[in-house]
Amino acid sequence: MVEETKQEEAPVIEEKPAFIDEAAKIADRLEKANLQALEILKKQEHLAAVNLLSGKSSAGQPSLPVETEEEKWRREAKIRYAGTGMDPT
Repeated sequence: MVEETKQEEAPVIEEKPAFIDEAAKIADRLEKANLQALEILKKQEHLAAVNLLSGKSSAGQPSLPVETEEEKWRREAKIRYAGTGMDPT
């Protein structure tokens, strides 16, 4: 009887199923993509720092207008007196 059970056991196959190989390939591709993304991020951070330190970070951007005290008072007065019929200016 002992001999019968040994003969009935199937031999162990050491091959990996196809989906495991495919998953390993996908994992390798993801690792490479992550490394590339990390390199790109480092380059972007470096370029942003260079632009900031060189004073070119806002080049070409319209600057915000500087409001004088009188203009500020007029703007706030218009808001404050809106709908009252009075004109403080």
